[in-house]
Amino acid sequence: DKPGFCAIGSGSYAATGMLYYLEQRIDRTVHETIFNVCAAKFMAEKVPGVGQQTHLHIQKQGCNAFVLESWVIPTIKKEWQERGQPRMPDGLLEQLQRAHVAFLPRA
Repeated sequence: DKPGFCAIGSGSYAATGMLYYLEQRIDRTVHETIFNVCAAKFMAEKVPGVGQQTHLHIQKQGCNAFVLESWVIPTIKKEWQERGQPRMPDGLLEQLQRAHVAFLPRA
Protein backbone atom coordinates (compact mmCIF):
# COMPACT_ATOMS: atom_id res chain seq x y z
CA ASP A 1 0.00 0.00 0.00
CA LYS A 2 1.05 3.61 -0.05
CA PRO A 3 3.65 4.79 0.90
CA GLY A 4 5.27 1.41 0.15
CA PHE A 5 7.19 1.00 3.40
CA CYS A 6 6.63 0.39 7.08
CA ALA A 7 8.74 0.32 10.23
CA ILE A 8 8.02 -1.56 13.45
CA GLY A 9 9.38 -1.57 16.97
CA SER A 10 10.44 1.09 19.44
CA GLY A 11 12.30 3.07 16.77
CA SER A 12 9.48 2.96 14.22
CA TYR A 13 8.56 6.66 14.46
CA ALA A 14 12.16 7.75 13.91
CA ALA A 15 12.65 5.27 11.06
CA THR A 16 9.37 6.11 9.34
CA GLY A 17 10.06 9.82 9.64
CA MET A 18 13.46 9.34 8.04
CA LEU A 19 12.00 7.31 5.16
CA TYR A 20 9.52 10.12 4.47
CA TYR A 21 12.31 12.71 4.75
CA LEU A 22 14.44 10.77 2.24
CA GLU A 23 11.39 10.52 -0.05
CA GLN A 24 11.48 6.72 -0.20
CA ARG A 25 9.09 5.40 -2.84
CA ILE A 26 8.51 2.15 -4.66
CA ASP A 27 10.25 3.52 -7.77
CA ARG A 28 13.60 4.04 -6.00
CA THR A 29 16.46 1.83 -7.17
CA VAL A 30 17.53 -1.05 -4.97
CA HIS A 31 20.73 0.85 -4.07
CA GLU A 32 18.82 4.01 -3.10
CA THR A 33 16.42 1.89 -1.08
CA ILE A 34 19.26 0.10 0.71
CA PHE A 35 20.72 3.46 1.74
CA ASN A 36 17.35 4.89 2.79
CA VAL A 37 16.44 1.86 4.90
CA CYS A 38 19.87 1.82 6.54
CA ALA A 39 19.69 5.57 7.25
CA ALA A 40 16.26 5.05 8.80
CA LYS A 41 17.66 2.28 11.00
CA PHE A 42 20.62 4.41 12.06
CA MET A 43 18.30 7.29 12.95
CA ALA A 44 16.15 4.89 14.97
CA GLU A 45 19.25 3.80 16.92
CA LYS A 46 19.04 7.13 18.73
CA VAL A 47 15.83 5.88 20.39
CA PRO A 48 16.31 4.04 23.72
CA GLY A 49 15.96 0.30 23.27
CA VAL A 50 17.00 0.15 19.61
CA GLY A 51 20.13 -1.96 19.11
CA GLN A 52 23.23 -1.02 17.17
CA GLN A 53 23.41 -4.17 15.05
CA THR A 54 21.94 -3.97 11.58
CA HIS A 55 20.86 -6.91 9.44
CA LEU A 56 19.22 -6.26 6.08
CA HIS A 57 16.95 -8.57 4.14
CA ILE A 58 15.08 -7.60 1.01
CA GLN A 59 12.15 -9.68 -0.15
CA LYS A 60 11.45 -9.83 -3.88
CA GLN A 61 8.56 -11.68 -5.47
CA GLY A 62 9.66 -14.98 -7.02
CA CYS A 63 12.94 -15.07 -5.08
CA ASN A 64 13.86 -16.97 -1.96
CA ALA A 65 17.19 -15.42 -1.05
CA PHE A 66 18.95 -12.07 -1.05
CA VAL A 67 22.72 -11.55 -1.11
CA LEU A 68 24.53 -8.30 -0.31
CA GLU A 69 28.28 -7.82 -0.04
CA SER A 70 29.44 -7.57 3.58
CA TRP A 71 31.08 -4.14 3.23
CA VAL A 72 27.89 -2.31 2.27
CA ILE A 73 26.17 -1.73 5.64
CA PRO A 74 29.33 -0.74 7.56
CA THR A 75 30.28 1.65 4.73
CA ILE A 76 26.84 3.24 4.69
CA LYS A 77 26.90 3.66 8.48
CA LYS A 78 30.37 5.21 8.54
CA GLU A 79 29.66 7.60 5.66
CA TRP A 80 26.23 8.53 7.02
CA GLN A 81 27.58 9.23 10.50
CA GLU A 82 30.63 11.17 9.31
CA ARG A 83 29.37 13.03 6.23
CA GLY A 84 25.71 12.54 5.50
CA GLN A 85 23.27 12.67 8.34
CA PRO A 86 20.44 12.84 7.41
CA ARG A 87 20.98 12.72 3.63
CA MET A 88 23.14 10.48 1.45
CA PRO A 89 26.73 11.76 1.29
CA ASP A 90 28.05 12.81 -2.11
CA GLY A 91 29.58 9.91 -4.03
CA LEU A 92 28.07 7.19 -1.85
CA LEU A 93 25.39 6.16 -4.35
CA GLU A 94 28.04 5.59 -7.00
CA GLN A 95 30.01 3.47 -4.54
CA LEU A 96 26.90 1.45 -3.63
CA GLN A 97 26.07 0.88 -7.29
CA ARG A 98 29.31 -1.11 -7.55
CA ALA A 99 28.06 -3.46 -4.82
CA HIS A 100 26.84 -6.85 -5.94
CA VAL A 101 23.19 -7.26 -4.99
CA ALA A 102 21.69 -10.59 -5.97
CA PHE A 103 18.24 -12.06 -5.73
CA LEU A 104 18.20 -15.84 -6.09
CA PRO A 105 15.11 -17.24 -7.84
CA ARG A 106 13.05 -19.97 -6.26
CA ALA A 107 13.96 -23.42 -7.47
